[in-house]
Parts: sequence; structure tokens; C-alpha cells
Amino acid sequence: MKMYKNWLNYSKEHPYKSILIAVFLGSIVGILIEYLINRDIVFDGVWALITVVLLQLYFVRKKSKK
Repeated sequence: MKMYKNWLNYSKEHPYKSILIAVFLGSIVGILIEYLINRDIVFDGVWALITVVLLQLYFVRKKSKK
């Protein structure tokens, strides 16, 4: 539980970095699972990932300007 609180504090202090860290770790885990199950890597989801990340960064920027 302490690690979760540390992550929440970090994400409040550094919102852009926290999004990029979460995306990087989530991508690594997803690619690893895909490779272990199907023995291939599918890059078709990259565009959806980029779109979601850009939307999240936009919303963080919009929220921080208030």
C-alpha cells in the first residue's frame, strides 16, 4: 500500500513522466505476454497506444492550466 501512495504522490508531482512510465511498463508487459503466448509481436496496436497517450497528455496539460 505504501508503494501505491508513493506512486500517487509521484504522479501528482510529475504527471507527464508518470504517464510515460505507465505506458512504457504496460507496453513491455503486453508485448512480453503476446510473445510468450503467440511467439510473435504485433505492432498494429501502436497507433491506438499513441492516440491514447496523446489524449492523456492533453488532459493533464488542460487540468494543470486551471
